[in-house]
Amino acid sequence: MPKLNEQKGFSLIELMVAMAIGSIVLAGIYGAYQDQLRTSITQQRIVDMNQNLRTAVLIMERDLRMGGANPTGDATAGIITAGANNLVIAMDDGGTDNIATNINNALADNIDNDGDGLVDEGSDGVDNDGDGLIDEEDEAEWYDGDTSDEGEMVRFDIDGSGNLRRWFNSAGNTDMTDPTKTTTVHIARNIDALNFVYLDGADPPVPTGVLEDIRYVQVTIVARAGDTVPVMARKVTDNTVYTNPQGTVVFTAPGDQFRRRMVTTTIKCRNMGL
Repeated sequence: MPKLNEQKGFSLIELMVAMAIGSIVLAGIYGAYQDQLRTSITQQRIVDMNQNLRTAVLIMERDLRMGGANPTGDATAGIITAGANNLVIAMDDGGTDNIATNINNALADNIDNDGDGLVDEGSDGVDNDGDGLIDEEDEAEWYDGDTSDEGEMVRFDIDGSGNLRRWFNSAGNTDMTDPTKTTTVHIARNIDALNFVYLDGADPPVPTGVLEDIRYVQVTIVARAGDTVPVMARKVTDNTVYTNPQGTVVFTAPGDQFRRRMVTTTIKCRNMGL
């Protein structure tokens, strides 16, 4: 029988062609992966920045809308300090310690704060609002004619590290410049600018020092996406000059690679001027 001596396989040229094609495919896959990774990192930074801004605006809106609350007319409530980069507001809303378990506050101070002939309705064993529930906190006199309860005074500003701070007073204190008598909470990070403009409903801002005419506060915040620029983030150069609606420059970007966003909102102080 004849002996077969055939050799089967790939030639060197065939192998080199296959390797070249494989390298091209792998390079394309790696490039697509890098592109997707850059997009993902950049989008996550932008989402965090937007969430940062959203949280800050919601907290400030809540406090500014309560600013000036003064049911008895006896409290020194309203805007106490109206700065371009910081403000202090006061309200008679019972504060953070005004809960039924605490004593010596508006809920249990043995005073008829609302002048209706009933003392401390929230603890009188009566369904004062007729909803079938007895001694609810919202039935009580939650105000007491002052703004010195804990949390009744609030200050907003930013520190040197770009943290937007919410200060609130301790019980019995009305000095919002003393850190030992206040509590500070960071409500947003990586804030480059915070700007306030005070309005009375007309276009021109309220003159400096005329606090009793303030009815609206225009808040402008400039935030950046993170405290560092990720190596894999999509590159961008920010040379923007950020201005508020009045045309005042609130921040000038230094030409770095941070992504930024500016938001402006006008908040009605619904308790002011009543």
